[in-house]
Amino acid sequence: MIDLVNPVLGYMVCTLVLGTILGWAVWGFGSSKKHQSLASEAEFWEANLNQARRERDINLTEIESLKEEKANLKKRLKAQDKTEDKT
Repeated sequence: MIDLVNPVLGYMVCTLVLGTILGWAVWGFGSSKKHQSLASEAEFWEANLNQARRERDINLTEIESLKEEKANLKKRLKAQDKTEDKT
């Protein structure tokens, strides 16, 4: 019976060591894939954010030009009303 205890304990220790190494390797590969997934998702959202900012800038430029056009048209209307009142 004593002769069987040492090999069984040896196998158990080897199994523990190999299981720990295998678990560490699997955990390491899983976290690297998760990190890559998060990085690609962050790049996707950053690209969307940049696109939205560009569209916002275009819209702001259009709004400013429309405001200027509106102000010019109001001036022209006032000038036209003044010329019609004089006649």
